Order: sequence, then structure tokens, then C-alpha cells
Amino acid sequence: MIIILSIAVILIISLAMYLAIVDVNEKMNTYCLEKLEAASHKLADTLKTGILHNRSVISALAHIIQDSTDLDDQGILDVLNAFILSPSLITCFEYLDDKGLLLQSGERISAEGFLDFEAEKTKGPHLSRRLSNPLDNGRYEIRQVYPVCKDGQVAGILYGVTKLDMLPGVLSTEILDNQAYVYIIDSQTGDFLMDTWHSELTNLSDFSTRQAADNNGSQIGLDMRAGNSGHARYYSKTTGEVLYIYYAPTTVNDLSVAITVSEAVAFKEAESIKDSLMTAIIIMLSVLVLYIVLLAVNMDRAFLKARRMGLEDKVTGLQNRNAFEKLKSETQKKEFASLTCAYVDVNSLHDINNFYGHVYGDELLQCIADAMKAEFEPKEIFRVGGDEFIILSERLSREEVLHKLGLVDQKVRMKGKGISFLVVQRHGEKGVFTITKNADAIMLKNKKAYHSRDSR
Repeated sequence: MIIILSIAVILIISLAMYLAIVDVNEKMNTYCLEKLEAASHKLADTLKTGILHNRSVISALAHIIQDSTDLDDQGILDVLNAFILSPSLITCFEYLDDKGLLLQSGERISAEGFLDFEAEKTKGPHLSRRLSNPLDNGRYEIRQVYPVCKDGQVAGILYGVTKLDMLPGVLSTEILDNQAYVYIIDSQTGDFLMDTWHSELTNLSDFSTRQAADNNGSQIGLDMRAGNSGHARYYSKTTGEVLYIYYAPTTVNDLSVAITVSEAVAFKEAESIKDSLMTAIIIMLSVLVLYIVLLAVNMDRAFLKARRMGLEDKVTGLQNRNAFEKLKSETQKKEFASLTCAYVDVNSLHDINNFYGHVYGDELLQCIADAMKAEFEPKEIFRVGGDEFIILSERLSREEVLHKLGLVDQKVRMKGKGISFLVVQRHGEKGVFTITKNADAIMLKNKKAYHSRDSR
């Protein structure tokens, strides 16, 4: 019963620990998403603030150029170089007019095949989509565009150029101990403006081929195009890991930001807690298992001791009558090739107990038992009564048993006492009942004859 209760305790504790681990997983999942959400909204706000600031700067510079009279290229460059770019999302300024593209370095180049002045004049102030600039080895960029007007006509276009490969150095992307990946995405075109994981800027459509871990991976693009925030889990083709992603809109020019983190990083704190819980479980289960093992060993010992006490004589340590009756029952159908039975009686034990006391009588019995154990195997000797012993041996003949009992009697007589014994041997005997019954009857007859002679 105690073992069953202990096992029940182990199961209950294991279940409680399992539920605790599940609860930790759920809470850490929520915690991770909350951290990603907070970081995404913070980054979106930072990007929005930067874009609006750049728009104000471009607008102010355009108005300065617009309000100045007869500015040549150097005059325009003086205005542009008066603005300190750092820290800013703007990498450089450029000025486009009918003479070509004026770089901030002072160089004039042709923008043919990239920027068309006549087309640009019609667009008004805006933030461009992602562009590949053939004048700069195809580097990706976005342009903050503001027209410069003279006498009611667009005289030039002022650009605040953001080289996209410079964005990670401008925006704070050290999120979750710098183990998260950050993206800026044009929600309408799906183009990535920043990707701190991959070396190339791709398109959101690539996510459509990713295997969603929670069946909502296709929702990312839909949410972004609708200007919604959200989260998802998907499998990375590159690492084979499950990644968590959270995305949020900036409300500026359809731009959204997204942050991804691997499940290993997301659950790093949870894993630490789980490891602690698992260690506690292992320790507790080890202690309980050890307790059960020790309990089982002690119970087994107690059982063996109880069994031994039920089959062992307390005074002599020999097998008792219960053991003898058990042997009779177990050997009812066994046929013995040879079986020798000896009945041994302690002479005048009753008188010894009355005269010297039971302590002395017990000491005498112990002395006789020790002498018998020296001559016979313990399994062959039984104390079946107060002064009676039975010896049953398959290996010894009647003569050998008589000789050994003679040695026992010599040792007992050294204490001034003696034993009486009768030995019979049978061949082909079935069970021990008949031989012991016959020996008992003969021994009883001899006792009566002895006491009859002694009384005369």
C-alpha cells in the first residue's frame, strides 16, 4: 500500500511539473510576442519619425533654394552642404534639373535611363519606392522627393537619397540582445528595404513559399497590405528552425517593419526555467525512486524475517514445527530413493526446567542445537516440540546418522545431560509422513518402556 501511494505521489508530482512546463511555455510564448510587438512598434515609430523629419528637411532646403535668386550649382551645393546629415536616414542630397543630375560631391552627371526630369516634375513631393540605381552599380535606394519651383514652374527636383545598405547602421536594430532580425518592407510592392539577416534584398512574395508553423503564414502579406499588425510562426529554409515574426505598420508611405527571432532565442529564458524544473523533477523522482527501492528492500527483509520467524525456532534457530509441517505437505508425492529419519529427545528437560529454570533449559537446547548443526545440515534439523527434534536426511545412511548423534550426545553429556534418539531408514518412501509417524511411534513406545522400568 505504501509503495502504491508513493508511485501515486510520483505520478502527481510528474503531472504537476509537466503542467508547470506547459504553463511556462505558454507564458514565455506570450512574453516573447509581447517583446517582439513592443520592439516592432518602437522601430516603426522611429522609422516614421525619421521619414517625417527627412521630409521636413527636404522641404526646408527646397524652399531655401526656391527663394534664392540666380543660384548656380555651387550655390545649391552650399545650401545642401550646410545641412549636417548625421544622424539621419538621408545618405546624401542630389539635385535634378534640365541640365542633368547634380551630385553633392559637385559633379554633374547624366541621369538618362534612371531619372527623367520631365516625368519627375509631374509627381510632386513624395517618397519613392525601392529603386535600383544604375548610376551607383545598382545599389538599392529610396528617394525623398521635393520639387523646387521658380516663377510657378518646376525648376528642379531635390532628392534626399537613402542608400538602403546604410539603413542598419542608422536605425537601432540591436533587439533581443542582437539576436533578432529586422526588416523594413514596402507593403504595396512587397519589396524589402532592409533585411539584417540575408545579404540580398528580396520580396515579401518569398514568404509565400515558407511553410507556416501555425497555418497563418499567408496572412502576413494580407495584413501588411491592409496596414495591420500581427504575428506568425514559420519554418526557415536556411536554418530549419521555427521563427517567430511580428510586423507593424509605420503609417508612412505604406512601409511596415517586421522582427523575427528563432524559437531557440525566443524560449531561451523558458528553456532555463524548464531546465531548472527538469532538474528538480529528476532530483525529486530520484529521491522518491530511491525511497521506494529502500522501502521495497526493507519490506522484503521484513517479509523474509517474518517468514523466517514463522518457520524458525526462536530458542535454537533451527527449523520449527511449522517448517516440518510445510515439508510434509510439499513432499507428499515425492518418492525418496533413500530417507533416514531420527527422533531425538532431550532427557528430563521438564525436570531441568523445573529445577534449574527455563533460562538454563534454553541454554541446554541451544547447546544441543549447536552440536546438531555441527554434524548435520541446517535444512535437515527440526525442533518439533519442547524436548523433541527430528532429523531427515536423504544423503546419510542410518549408521552415519547414529554415529553423528552419538557425537552430539557426547558433547551434551559433557554438560552433565544427555539425549535419547531413534534412527530408521527407508528406501522408495513416498513423502516423509509415514517414516516420521513410524519413528515417532517407536520412540514413544521406547519412552514408555523406559519410564516403566524407571518407576519400578
